[in-house]
Amino acid sequence: MADNLNLKTGFVRHRGARIYFESVGAGPVVLLVHDDGSDMRLWDHVITPLTDAGFTALRCDLRGYGQSRGEGPPDHTADLLALLDAREAEQAVLVGCGLGAQVCEALAQAHPQRVSTLVLERDRQAVLAESFSQRLLAAL
Repeated sequence: MADNLNLKTGFVRHRGARIYFESVGAGPVVLLVHDDGSDMRLWDHVITPLTDAGFTALRCDLRGYGQSRGEGPPDHTADLLALLDAREAEQAVLVGCGLGAQVCEALAQAHPQRVSTLVLERDRQAVLAESFSQRLLAAL
């Protein structure tokens, strides 16, 4: 993680869950949503390019993954909306991989006013490729 720009970590409590997040940078928010079977570390390699380009990189562990915990059936879309509200982000770029892409798509459909750009990648290997950061920045 980039260590130079206002690193914030913590938990957002929402409907019986504790959603762990990390936020770093200054500028428009880019919310990074991981795939099933992974956690927010999926995005480690894109944090520095995003912050260097003037964005705030915001990522979280979805409910039931990584450091996030919760009771009851997950509503990842509502959890992400609660995270955006807690971080006072009126609008964000949503970037999702696999399950994260599905969640981002659902959030964009339910709350289009909260989404400035939607970047969806179904393939985890494509996200892990060295070229992904460049492709992501080109889409922004």
